Order: sequence, then structure tokens, then C-alpha cells
Amino acid sequence: MPWPRRKRDGSNPRPARLAPRQAPLRGPFPAGSPGDRFDVVLVAAGEKKILVIKVVREGTGYGLKQAKDLVDASASAPVVLAAGLPLFAANRAAAALTQVGATAAVNSAAETGTADWP
Repeated sequence: MPWPRRKRDGSNPRPARLAPRQAPLRGPFPAGSPGDRFDVVLVAAGEKKILVIKVVREGTGYGLKQAKDLVDASASAPVVLAAGLPLFAANRAAAALTQVGATAAVNSAAETGTADWP
């Protein structure tokens, strides 16, 4: 017997879904001064490179090749993954990267030099 659409009391009997997929972490956000915008910088990928590539793909919306190229480039120099984010979103992205073993930093857009990016 399939799941009923609603119970008699009006509540939904279906189990709750997992958290919805988050929108890609892209900037820039037009509101606010350059001091209010932050960049997520990937300093090093760490040992679990495949997991870092997955997080970069989810966070930026890039394809597999673009995300892999960014992670590979972080081996020689720090790479800016997302520019012009609010502090909360930048910290969330950096935490997701550090959770899988990468080294990430949150810098002010004015310090990184991306404050004037479109």
C-alpha cells in the first residue's frame, strides 16, 4: 500500500527529507563595502584530495575538471575559491573544507585584492 498523502489530522506522514542542497557559494554581493566582503582561500588540499574536490564542486558549482584544476593549483600557491562572500558564508565554506582535511583561510577581500572584482 503506498504512502497516504495526508493523515486524517492533516499532518504529512512522509519522513522528513535531508537538508536541501545549498546554493553555490558565489560572489560578489553588491550590498556592503569591500570591508564587509571576504574570500575563501584554499591553502593546501591535504591527503584526502578527492573529498576536497567534491567540496569544491558543491561550493562553487564548477565541474569536475575545473574543481580538480583548482585543487591541483593549491599545491603550488594558495587559490581563491570564492570571492566577495559575507563573513558567515565564507566561514561556512572554510569549515566545510577543513572538515575534509584541507587547509583553508578566510581573508578580507581588501587584503586579497579582490575587492574591486565585478
